[in-house]
Formats: sequence, structure tokens, C-alpha cells
Amino acid sequence: MTEEQNQTNKSGNQCFEPTRHIYTRYSYLFLALMLISIFLIQRGVVKGGFIYYIPMIISLWCAAAAGLLSSAYQTNDPLAFGKQENGSQVWYGIISFVPYLIPLWIRQFFITRCTKEPAYNELLPSIYIGRRLSHARKLPEGCTTIVDLAAEFPETKSIRSLPGYKSFPILEASIRSKEELSEFIATLPERGIYIHCGQGHGRTGFFTAAFLLERGYAKTIEEAEAMLVAARPRLKLRKSGKTALSSYYSDKK
Repeated sequence: MTEEQNQTNKSGNQCFEPTRHIYTRYSYLFLALMLISIFLIQRGVVKGGFIYYIPMIISLWCAAAAGLLSSAYQTNDPLAFGKQENGSQVWYGIISFVPYLIPLWIRQFFITRCTKEPAYNELLPSIYIGRRLSHARKLPEGCTTIVDLAAEFPETKSIRSLPGYKSFPILEASIRSKEELSEFIATLPERGIYIHCGQGHGRTGFFTAAFLLERGYAKTIEEAEAMLVAARPRLKLRKSGKTALSSYYSDKK
């Protein structure tokens, strides 16, 4: 990794170069929405009428969400959505990001009801990977530890109430540092684990690959990825995740 990729923000999280395009995208979106809002404000003042005020409010709301997302990705802040350690989410975190969250909620709704992909797959004996579940009764049998990687969703109440629930939020398409991964993985048991993000693909792949390497189930990153894809074929280890893992576990290439 380059010196720039190794930069650490004030909260201790790495600013990883491959995710900067997301920060840039939301920055441009914020500017565009602000320009639209200014135009609507001007039209509302000149011509009057609520016909301009309603879209103006919506535009400003979307601009605020885009600005917050830009800031979250700039600092790689996994707590930007207000996710709490107990898996709940503060109300203002939800309200602030509603324009971003609505499409995610709709996507999650259709994924859980229309996809043919299993909700979860067994990676190793009594170690499962999958998507966010709607109730604790849908957890794989024997899973007493639940690792929740989703930063943008609160965990289901029946699941976060379990004594084995653990929150380790990661922004979508982002990473966490080697130190954070190692410290958290050290707290996990050998068996009875369910690991999930939103869909059980990107962040689940990144975290579980680190888990396999940390625990010695895989000797190389390529071997870890092969095990993950064999268990859950649609899982995707992103380029940013691979690059990060390569730097974290350079002795296991």
C-alpha cells in the first residue's frame, strides 16, 4: 500500500484509496443537489407557490444525505449511520439518511423475497455466512454468536437481543484496519458463528476472509477467497478488500 493509502483519520480508521471514488461521487452529488435546491428556492421566491417548496425540501434533504455520505467515506467512519454497539440505530441517523436508505430498504425487501440465493451457507462446520435475517428463528441451528457487519441497518430486535450478538459495522464497499479486525476476531468462539452484512456478499467476504486467515483455516488470500466462493457463489471479494488483505497478511500471499 502507498503512503496515502496508509493514512489514518482521527478516529483510527484507515482512509483507503480505492474507496475514494465513492467519496468523490457523493461530493459531486451533494454539489449538484445544492445547485438544484438554490434554483428551486429562487423560483419559489420569484414566482411563489408551494409547487417549488416541496421539491426544494426534498432536494435539500437528499443533498444533506449526500454530504453526510461523502464525509463518512472520506473518514471511513463505520458509525456514521448511528449504529450502536447493541445493534440499534439512533433515530437521527435514520432520518438524516432516509433518501439513501429508502432504495436500500426496497432492495433488501425484494432480495429476501425474490432471490433464489439461500439466506445463508455453511462455510465450515457450524460457521455460516449470509445476509441480514428478519428474525432470530431463521438463524442456522446451533449459532450462538452473530457478527453483524451492516453499518446502515439496525439489527433485527430478536437477534440483537441475543447474548451472543456482536456489532462490527463496515461501510458498504469499505474496510476496517488490521488491528480492528484482529482484536474483534480474537473475541469470537471456534464454532457456532453466523456472519452477515446486508446481502452476505462484499463485507461478509472481506471480514470472513480475514477470519479464515487469522484462524489459520486458509494459508493464502486466494485460498480464503476460493473457500468463500465455494460456499456462497455470489459472494464477491472486492478489489479494495483484496488489496487491504494483501497488505494485512503480506506473509500469506
